[in-house]
Amino acid sequence: MQLLGSRLEDSVLTFVLQKGAVTTTELLKGLRRKHACTKQGFYRALRKLRAQEKVIVYRSAVSVSEHWLKQLRQLVEYKNSSILGDFSQLERGEEITLTIHGLTAMDRIWSHLFSVIEKGVPHRQHLYLFNPHNWSSVLRGDSDKSHDMLLGAKGRRAYLLIGSSSALDKLATRELAFSNVEVSYSPKVRQEVFIAVIHEWVIEVRFNPKARKAVELLFKTETDLERAKDKLKKLDHEVTSKVKIAKDPGKAAAWKRRISKDFHIRR
Repeated sequence: MQLLGSRLEDSVLTFVLQKGAVTTTELLKGLRRKHACTKQGFYRALRKLRAQEKVIVYRSAVSVSEHWLKQLRQLVEYKNSSILGDFSQLERGEEITLTIHGLTAMDRIWSHLFSVIEKGVPHRQHLYLFNPHNWSSVLRGDSDKSHDMLLGAKGRRAYLLIGSSSALDKLATRELAFSNVEVSYSPKVRQEVFIAVIHEWVIEVRFNPKARKAVELLFKTETDLERAKDKLKKLDHEVTSKVKIAKDPGKAAAWKRRISKDFHIRR
Protein backbone atom coordinates (compact mmCIF):
# COMPACT_ATOMS: atom_id res chain seq x y z
CA MET A 1 0.00 0.00 0.00
CA GLN A 2 1.05 3.60 -0.61
CA LEU A 3 2.54 5.16 2.51
CA LEU A 4 1.38 8.73 1.90
CA GLY A 5 -0.84 9.47 -1.09
CA SER A 6 -1.24 8.91 -4.81
CA ARG A 7 0.73 11.92 -6.18
CA LEU A 8 4.11 11.32 -7.83
CA GLU A 9 6.04 13.15 -5.09
CA ASP A 10 4.32 10.94 -2.48
CA SER A 11 5.44 7.89 -4.43
CA VAL A 12 9.01 9.22 -4.57
CA LEU A 13 9.03 9.81 -0.82
CA THR A 14 7.50 6.41 -0.07
CA PHE A 15 10.14 4.67 -2.21
CA VAL A 16 13.05 6.42 -0.48
CA LEU A 17 11.57 5.79 2.97
CA GLN A 18 11.24 2.09 2.22
CA LYS A 19 14.55 1.58 0.35
CA GLY A 20 16.88 4.05 2.04
CA ALA A 21 19.44 6.12 0.12
CA VAL A 22 19.30 5.45 -3.63
CA THR A 23 20.60 6.99 -6.84
CA THR A 24 18.27 8.98 -9.06
CA THR A 25 18.60 6.26 -11.70
CA GLU A 26 17.53 3.52 -9.23
CA LEU A 27 14.70 5.70 -7.95
CA LEU A 28 13.28 6.46 -11.40
CA LYS A 29 13.58 2.80 -12.42
CA GLY A 30 11.79 1.66 -9.26
CA LEU A 31 8.97 4.17 -9.70
CA ARG A 32 8.37 3.17 -13.32
CA ARG A 33 7.62 -0.40 -12.23
CA LYS A 34 4.37 0.89 -10.67
CA HIS A 35 3.78 4.33 -12.20
CA ALA A 36 3.74 5.75 -15.71
CA CYS A 37 5.93 8.82 -15.15
CA THR A 38 8.15 10.86 -17.45
CA LYS A 39 11.71 11.82 -16.60
CA GLN A 40 10.65 15.48 -16.53
CA GLY A 41 7.77 14.71 -14.13
CA PHE A 42 10.09 12.70 -11.91
CA TYR A 43 12.63 15.51 -11.55
CA ARG A 44 9.86 18.06 -11.02
CA ALA A 45 8.54 15.95 -8.11
CA LEU A 46 12.08 15.56 -6.74
CA ARG A 47 12.65 19.35 -6.85
CA LYS A 48 9.39 19.91 -4.99
CA LEU A 49 10.37 17.46 -2.23
CA ARG A 50 13.81 19.07 -1.94
CA ALA A 51 12.21 22.53 -1.65
CA GLN A 52 9.99 21.14 1.13
CA GLU A 53 13.14 19.80 2.86
CA LYS A 54 11.78 16.25 2.85
CA VAL A 55 14.66 14.79 0.82
CA ILE A 56 18.35 15.55 0.41
CA VAL A 57 19.81 15.38 -3.10
CA TYR A 58 23.60 15.35 -3.48
CA ARG A 59 24.89 14.75 -6.97
CA SER A 60 23.02 11.58 -8.00
CA ALA A 61 22.21 10.37 -4.46
CA VAL A 62 18.77 10.84 -2.85
CA SER A 63 17.95 10.24 0.80
CA VAL A 64 15.26 11.26 3.27
CA SER A 65 15.99 14.45 5.19
CA GLU A 66 16.86 13.62 8.80
CA HIS A 67 15.28 16.93 9.86
CA TRP A 68 11.97 15.93 8.27
CA LEU A 69 12.21 12.48 9.85
CA LYS A 70 12.68 14.07 13.27
CA GLN A 71 9.55 16.14 12.70
CA LEU A 72 7.68 12.98 11.72
CA ARG A 73 8.88 11.15 14.83
CA GLN A 74 7.67 14.00 17.03
CA LEU A 75 4.12 13.06 16.03
CA VAL A 76 4.55 9.63 17.58
CA GLU A 77 5.28 8.38 21.09
CA TYR A 78 6.02 4.68 20.95
CA LYS A 79 6.58 1.60 23.10
CA ASN A 80 8.74 -1.42 22.24
CA SER A 81 9.60 -0.37 18.68
CA SER A 82 10.26 2.57 16.39
CA ILE A 83 7.55 3.53 13.90
CA LEU A 84 10.17 2.96 11.18
CA GLY A 85 11.30 -0.40 12.57
CA ASP A 86 10.49 -3.84 11.20
CA PHE A 87 7.63 -4.78 13.50
CA SER A 88 6.39 -7.33 10.94
CA GLN A 89 8.71 -9.82 12.68
CA LEU A 90 6.59 -9.85 15.85
CA GLU A 91 5.93 -13.30 17.27
CA ARG A 92 2.42 -14.54 18.06
CA GLY A 93 1.11 -12.86 21.19
CA GLU A 94 3.40 -9.83 20.86
CA GLU A 95 2.16 -6.30 20.23
CA ILE A 96 3.29 -2.70 19.76
CA THR A 97 1.40 0.38 20.97
CA LEU A 98 1.80 3.85 19.44
CA THR A 99 0.40 7.20 20.52
CA ILE A 100 -0.20 9.44 17.52
CA HIS A 101 -1.17 13.11 17.61
CA GLY A 102 -3.42 14.38 14.81
CA LEU A 103 -6.13 12.70 12.78
CA THR A 104 -4.43 13.09 9.40
CA ALA A 105 -1.08 12.01 10.87
CA MET A 106 -2.69 8.91 12.32
CA ASP A 107 -4.23 7.97 8.97
CA ARG A 108 -0.91 8.38 7.16
CA ILE A 109 1.01 6.35 9.74
CA TRP A 110 -1.75 3.71 9.81
CA SER A 111 -1.27 3.34 6.06
CA HIS A 112 2.44 2.75 6.61
CA LEU A 113 1.85 0.22 9.38
CA PHE A 114 -0.68 -1.66 7.29
CA SER A 115 1.54 -1.67 4.20
CA VAL A 116 4.42 -3.27 6.12
CA ILE A 117 2.12 -6.05 7.33
CA GLU A 118 0.08 -6.48 4.15
CA LYS A 119 3.02 -7.03 1.83
CA GLY A 120 3.89 -10.23 3.71
CA VAL A 121 0.39 -11.69 3.61
CA PRO A 122 -0.81 -13.90 0.69
CA HIS A 123 -3.32 -12.15 -1.58
CA ARG A 124 -5.96 -14.82 -0.90
CA GLN A 125 -6.26 -13.51 2.67
CA HIS A 126 -9.11 -10.99 2.91
CA LEU A 127 -8.98 -7.68 4.76
CA TYR A 128 -11.67 -7.17 7.44
CA LEU A 129 -12.48 -3.70 8.76
CA PHE A 130 -14.75 -2.29 11.44
CA ASN A 131 -15.30 1.47 11.79
CA PRO A 132 -17.70 2.99 14.34
CA HIS A 133 -17.98 5.82 11.78
CA ASN A 134 -16.40 6.14 8.36
CA TRP A 135 -14.57 9.40 9.10
CA SER A 136 -11.63 8.69 6.77
CA SER A 137 -13.91 8.66 3.72
CA VAL A 138 -15.08 12.14 4.71
CA LEU A 139 -11.71 13.70 5.55
CA ARG A 140 -9.37 11.66 3.32
CA GLY A 141 -11.50 10.27 0.54
CA ASP A 142 -8.65 10.32 -1.98
CA SER A 143 -6.56 8.14 0.34
CA ASP A 144 -9.41 5.66 0.84
CA LYS A 145 -9.99 5.48 -2.91
CA SER A 146 -6.28 4.89 -3.49
CA HIS A 147 -6.35 2.01 -0.99
CA ASP A 148 -9.34 0.55 -2.82
CA MET A 149 -7.52 0.66 -6.15
CA LEU A 150 -4.37 -0.91 -4.72
CA LEU A 151 -6.39 -3.74 -3.17
CA GLY A 152 -7.89 -4.36 -6.60
CA ALA A 153 -4.45 -4.42 -8.21
CA LYS A 154 -3.46 -7.22 -5.83
CA GLY A 155 -6.75 -9.10 -6.13
CA ARG A 156 -7.41 -8.74 -2.41
CA ARG A 157 -11.00 -8.30 -1.23
CA ALA A 158 -11.94 -6.15 1.76
CA TYR A 159 -15.05 -6.11 3.93
CA LEU A 160 -15.91 -2.94 5.83
CA LEU A 161 -18.51 -3.05 8.60
CA ILE A 162 -19.64 0.39 9.79
CA GLY A 163 -21.24 0.53 13.23
CA SER A 164 -23.69 3.24 12.20
CA SER A 165 -26.32 3.83 9.54
CA SER A 166 -26.18 7.63 9.73
CA ALA A 167 -26.88 9.68 6.63
CA LEU A 168 -23.30 11.00 6.63
CA ASP A 169 -21.75 7.52 6.86
CA LYS A 170 -23.80 6.34 3.90
CA LEU A 171 -23.20 9.49 1.87
CA ALA A 172 -19.42 9.41 2.35
CA THR A 173 -19.22 5.74 1.41
CA ARG A 174 -21.52 6.11 -1.59
CA GLU A 175 -19.51 9.06 -2.94
CA LEU A 176 -16.33 6.97 -3.15
CA ALA A 177 -18.01 4.10 -5.01
CA PHE A 178 -15.56 1.43 -3.82
CA SER A 179 -14.78 -1.34 -6.31
CA ASN A 180 -12.92 -3.79 -4.07
CA VAL A 181 -14.35 -2.99 -0.65
CA GLU A 182 -17.77 -4.34 0.27
CA VAL A 183 -19.62 -2.24 2.86
CA SER A 184 -22.33 -3.05 5.39
CA TYR A 185 -23.94 -0.95 8.15
CA SER A 186 -24.76 -2.39 11.55
CA PRO A 187 -25.66 0.03 14.40
CA LYS A 188 -26.09 -3.03 16.66
CA VAL A 189 -22.31 -3.39 16.88
CA ARG A 190 -21.47 -1.04 19.74
CA GLN A 191 -17.71 -0.66 19.70
CA GLU A 192 -15.52 2.44 20.13
CA VAL A 193 -12.45 0.91 18.51
CA PHE A 194 -11.52 0.97 14.82
CA ILE A 195 -10.35 -2.46 13.67
CA ALA A 196 -8.36 -3.82 10.74
CA VAL A 197 -7.73 -7.56 10.51
CA ILE A 198 -5.63 -9.38 7.94
CA HIS A 199 -4.47 -12.97 8.42
CA GLU A 200 -3.19 -13.16 12.05
CA TRP A 201 -2.73 -9.42 12.44
CA VAL A 202 -5.02 -6.99 14.25
CA ILE A 203 -4.63 -3.20 14.17
CA GLU A 204 -6.76 -1.32 16.71
CA VAL A 205 -7.25 2.46 16.84
CA ARG A 206 -8.81 4.31 19.78
CA PHE A 207 -9.44 8.05 19.91
CA ASN A 208 -9.12 10.11 23.09
CA PRO A 209 -12.59 10.47 24.75
CA LYS A 210 -13.13 14.14 23.81
CA ALA A 211 -12.35 13.54 20.14
CA ARG A 212 -14.42 10.35 20.04
CA LYS A 213 -17.47 12.21 21.36
CA ALA A 214 -16.93 15.05 18.86
CA VAL A 215 -16.79 12.59 15.94
CA GLU A 216 -19.88 10.80 17.23
CA LEU A 217 -21.81 14.08 17.47
CA LEU A 218 -20.70 15.12 14.00
CA PHE A 219 -22.03 11.94 12.41
CA LYS A 220 -25.30 12.23 14.31
CA THR A 221 -26.02 15.82 13.31
CA GLU A 222 -24.30 16.60 10.00
CA THR A 223 -25.64 15.57 6.58
CA ASP A 224 -23.52 17.73 4.27
CA LEU A 225 -20.23 16.17 3.15
CA GLU A 226 -18.28 19.41 2.67
CA ARG A 227 -19.37 20.89 6.01
CA ALA A 228 -18.46 17.61 7.71
CA LYS A 229 -15.02 17.65 6.08
CA ASP A 230 -14.40 21.22 7.27
CA LYS A 231 -15.40 20.28 10.82
CA LEU A 232 -13.09 17.26 10.81
CA LYS A 233 -10.22 19.48 9.60
CA LYS A 234 -10.81 21.76 12.58
CA LEU A 235 -10.89 18.74 14.88
CA ASP A 236 -7.77 17.19 13.32
CA HIS A 237 -5.15 18.42 15.80
CA GLU A 238 -7.32 17.76 18.85
CA VAL A 239 -7.28 14.00 18.20
CA THR A 240 -4.85 11.70 19.98
CA SER A 241 -4.99 8.06 18.94
CA LYS A 242 -3.74 4.89 20.54
CA VAL A 243 -2.77 2.46 17.81
CA LYS A 244 -2.05 -1.16 18.76
CA ILE A 245 -0.55 -3.65 16.29
CA ALA A 246 -0.79 -7.24 17.50
CA LYS A 247 -0.08 -10.64 16.05
CA ASP A 248 -3.04 -12.35 17.70
CA PRO A 249 -4.62 -15.26 15.78
CA GLY A 250 -7.41 -15.68 18.36
CA LYS A 251 -8.56 -12.07 18.29
CA ALA A 252 -8.17 -11.95 14.50
CA ALA A 253 -10.40 -15.02 14.10
CA ALA A 254 -13.05 -13.58 16.43
CA TRP A 255 -13.26 -10.32 14.51
CA LYS A 256 -13.33 -12.14 11.17
CA ARG A 257 -16.30 -14.19 12.36
CA ARG A 258 -18.17 -11.13 13.58
CA ILE A 259 -17.59 -9.02 10.48
CA SER A 260 -18.33 -11.96 8.17
CA LYS A 261 -21.87 -12.24 9.55
CA ASP A 262 -22.84 -9.15 7.54
CA PHE A 263 -21.44 -10.39 4.23
CA HIS A 264 -21.67 -13.33 1.85
CA ILE A 265 -18.00 -14.23 1.61
CA ARG A 266 -16.75 -16.87 -0.79
CA ARG A 267 -14.19 -19.12 0.91
